[in-house]
Amino acid sequence: VATVVYGLRIHTRRHRAVTTIMALLTGLVIWITLLHHGCESMSVVGPSLANVQVPNWTDLRTGVLSTETGAQLEEGRDLRCVGRGPTHVDATLRLFDTDKDARVTLYRDSAAWCPYCQKVWIALEEKCIAYNVKTVPLNAYGDKPAWFSRLVDGGQLPAIEIDNNELVTESIDIIKRLDDDFP
Repeated sequence: VATVVYGLRIHTRRHRAVTTIMALLTGLVIWITLLHHGCESMSVVGPSLANVQVPNWTDLRTGVLSTETGAQLEEGRDLRCVGRGPTHVDATLRLFDTDKDARVTLYRDSAAWCPYCQKVWIALEEKCIAYNVKTVPLNAYGDKPAWFSRLVDGGQLPAIEIDNNELVTESIDIIKRLDDDFP
């Protein structure tokens, strides 16, 4: 329960930060529109926007990172870059608390919503098996890259590669193989 509550609290803070950024971006779009059409030629209700200073991207980033949520998001990103921290859809490496190299490469969908890929992903996480992630688009999002079609017959997902030489496809077969190789 504490994990769920904590997750909701972070989600709420993240939502607040995103809402703030969206409000600032909306203001930026309005300001650019007024600037483009000339403030004098437009009828503006409320205070004049002629003297409003719109923050640049650096100022926006600094403002977001100065918040508690922004600092947590930045810390999470930094941890993901070195294979640590909680699981995340953007992670390309998961080492958990080991210093060993990842023996497994998971090929999963780039949208992270394929249920078969998720089963394998959950198995890797539950067993704390260090792994690399390579994302591949599902057919709904266009053609798969040629390198992946050459690697996996038919380009089906998910797939794992163990020790850079053995490829396993089909989520059930992958999970059985993970159970055998990583008891």
